[in-house]
Amino acid sequence: AFMFGILGVSFGLLLLFRFLSGIGHSGYPASCAKAVVSNFSIEHRTFAQSILLSSSGLAMTTGPIIAVYAMNNLGWQISFSGLGLIACATALLIFLIIPRQSVVPQKENIQQWNCIFKYKAVIWLFISVFFVNIPNYGMLAWLPKFLVQHLNMPIQTSGYVIAAGGLGIWISSLLTGWLVGKYFSGKEVAVIVTCASI
Repeated sequence: AFMFGILGVSFGLLLLFRFLSGIGHSGYPASCAKAVVSNFSIEHRTFAQSILLSSSGLAMTTGPIIAVYAMNNLGWQISFSGLGLIACATALLIFLIIPRQSVVPQKENIQQWNCIFKYKAVIWLFISVFFVNIPNYGMLAWLPKFLVQHLNMPIQTSGYVIAAGGLGIWISSLLTGWLVGKYFSGKEVAVIVTCASI
């Protein structure tokens, strides 16, 4: 976001910065899952993981409101530069504050990696998350333009409509994590099917 705000003067640079932001985002889920497994007992892992996952919903709730306000009042370049600086400062704080654990080198077991793909659950969960996310991200990309251009909705109001979806994700992530950990342990497949159907 920072680089786009400073240098985002061409379509090629926009594509490059979007691609790089995707790479930057990719380490977050795996690192958080590893931190939860390393620091929480089995009975607390589900809720701890849901708290981390709910941060996306919270960002999706506040992000459109903050971004629309900033772009209307500061312009897109200052807005993206400022939001990017906040993200960089957060990354620096995480690096300085969170203690690093010493890593014991282990021999890589190629057979273990191959075994992951033999579990049908891993493949089916990948497929289900993929197809659940298609309408979600598709709507995120299309809805603001539709609201502003076809319904003549002010851009500020469209930000609130988009934020409502994030609020649903935030609340349901916390609630579902608590419910699964407390009442539906061992029945995760039923929970996945129910939530995907909704």
